[in-house]
Amino acid sequence: MNNNITFVRYRRKEFITLLIVVVFVLSIIYFVLPKGFLIGLITSMAYVFISFLIFPIKYVLTNENTLETYFLFGKRESRTVKADAILEMRIEKLGKLIIRYMKDGYSQPTSTVLELGDQDIKNIQHELLKRNPQILID
Repeated sequence: MNNNITFVRYRRKEFITLLIVVVFVLSIIYFVLPKGFLIGLITSMAYVFISFLIFPIKYVLTNENTLETYFLFGKRESRTVKADAILEMRIEKLGKLIIRYMKDGYSQPTSTVLELGDQDIKNIQHELLKRNPQILID
C-alpha cells in the first residue's frame, strides 16, 4: 500500500507568475536589444530550465518515514531526511519551513529549507510531528 504524501512546491499560481516574469523579461530584452532577441530568448529559456534543475519541485513523505526532495530529474539522496533525525522545525517567513536534523555521519546538525504554501507547511509539520513527536517547534 502506497501512503506517500506529496507536497508540490509549484502550484498553478506560482507557475503562472513564473511565466509572466519570463514574458516580461523577454519583452524588455526585445525592446532593448531587438537584434539580440534570439539570444535573449535562448538565454531566458536556459535560465528557466536551470532554475527547474536547481530548485525542488516537490517534497514527499514516504512510508519509510523519510522526507525526500524531488527535482526535475528525480530525487537527490543527499537531500533525503529521516523523520527520526529531525530535531526542530520553524517557520522563518511566509512559505519557508526550516528543518534542523542530524545527518548520518556528522556530529553537528544541519538544516534544509522547504518552500511551500502556508497550508502545506502546516500539513507537513503535522505529519512530521505524528511520525516523530520529539520534534521541537519554534
